[in-house]
Amino acid sequence: FYGNAGDTPLARMVQNAIVGATGGKNRGIKSASQTQHGGLAIMKFGGPCCLCELGFIDNAKDRVWLQDKDTRIKFAKAVAAGFVSLRGH
Repeated sequence: FYGNAGDTPLARMVQNAIVGATGGKNRGIKSASQTQHGGLAIMKFGGPCCLCELGFIDNAKDRVWLQDKDTRIKFAKAVAAGFVSLRGH
């Protein structure tokens, strides 16, 4: 999820990096106004921001996946790669 139109490139790069690193389903990016997350503090940050939903803890398959250390490392590296790739644009 991204806060405003200026955050779209960051959200797209982070999303693409996560999907590429993990092979997860690409559910696309959405603006905060399209979700229940618009009221979260991160969406009001003054600089570029995005919120990454990496899975659903109430989904048994996602829960196992999210508990795996290697998966969490892949997520962390992918998010960092998305931010780094933004500098090149």
